[in-house]
Amino acid sequence: MKLGFRNAIALLFTLLLVATVTIVTLNGYLQARSGVLDLSTRVIDGAVSRMALRTNDIIQQANNSLELLALALQQHDLVSQQQTILPLLWRINNQSPLYQSVYLSDNQGNFLQARKHPKPATRFNPFSQGGDELWIYRDEHYQPLAHITKPRGYNPLERPWYQNTGNEVRPYWSDIYLYSSTKEPGITVSWPVLNSQGERHAVVAIDISLTSLNRFVGEVSFGEDAILLIVNTNDEVIAHPEQLPLAANRETSRLLQIDDLTQPWLQAAWQKMKQQLIIDDGYSQQPDDFLQTEAGRFFIHAKQITYGFDNEWYLFLKT
Repeated sequence: MKLGFRNAIALLFTLLLVATVTIVTLNGYLQARSGVLDLSTRVIDGAVSRMALRTNDIIQQANNSLELLALALQQHDLVSQQQTILPLLWRINNQSPLYQSVYLSDNQGNFLQARKHPKPATRFNPFSQGGDELWIYRDEHYQPLAHITKPRGYNPLERPWYQNTGNEVRPYWSDIYLYSSTKEPGITVSWPVLNSQGERHAVVAIDISLTSLNRFVGEVSFGEDAILLIVNTNDEVIAHPEQLPLAANRETSRLLQIDDLTQPWLQAAWQKMKQQLIIDDGYSQQPDDFLQTEAGRFFIHAKQITYGFDNEWYLFLKT
């Protein structure tokens, strides 16, 4: 079938019009997508800044406290000067509601601790001399309420916080774990105590609770259906909104995993983000993308908030 000149011109015009509309529509979609990504990125950047500030405050305060404590204890003997050292540990432990306990051990395994849970107490373990531990339960003013002796079963020299602390004068941070007393997630920071010859003769440490991070991610609002998490590269959920549904059959004896969340699309979103995280000299790109699932189409974004941990932490947003 032959087209007349006029029909050919009309067909060509129609094709050009369709192409123009397609290009304009695609350009508009790309600009809108870019705008959504840019807006969402700027919103989460604000949350990251607040989170980074809060995290840095926690880290810096603990580092400063341990550094000063290590300097103060350089010439102290734990056993003979326990009555001087324990009040100092008690005061530091009360500097922050996040601190669960402050403690130290010398190279002979003698151990001193000020703790808040399950009840406020001080603890003295004369490991090198044998005998029982002395626990003194105290009120908020450090006044003794009860003295209790317990069988000595704790060897600090075998604990990771002691063994992983080197001679270099700096803080040593643990991975996140569950406290045996409260079953809440926390981390431990330790610091070496050096003698006059520059040799490590003791280690001081602080246990820091991370439960307040749950409140933080629950307070930050990105919309009715948005979910903000803190997840590490080991797929452990460090912080989540308290109202987030969790699997009923999950193991409570270990840290919460991303697979313990009841929303499979949330697990898929994190795994997609994780695949895009490109590590380069300790720093990663901050990916964002759209995810299409049976539950709908979501914007997802991840941003690194720690540097130098074995399993780095990411603020992860789904909207």
